[in-house]
Amino acid sequence: MRRVLAAVLVAGLGAAAAAAAQKPRPAPRPAPPAAPAVPAPTTLGRICSTAWGACPLPATIAPGTPCYCWAPPNWWLPGVARELPPRGPWDPWPVIR
Repeated sequence: MRRVLAAVLVAGLGAAAAAAAQKPRPAPRPAPPAAPAVPAPTTLGRICSTAWGACPLPATIAPGTPCYCWAPPNWWLPGVARELPPRGPWDPWPVIR
């Protein structure tokens, strides 16, 4: 009986191995599409440029718009909104004469 059981087991394993060997492998998956190229931003942001320095502004403020920077103790310094990096000649830290 043991010999018959062993023969059936060996035959079953051989048949399973043969079936697995004949089974075609699935085709490899194609590579995912490349992500679309995102253009680099032309500006880093906006600043309010004053005669005493600069302060950050929201990007929604248009360049050339009058703006103010707050300085302690309670000073509001007038300036003009500019882009970063600046386009054209511009000194971010003008010298007060």
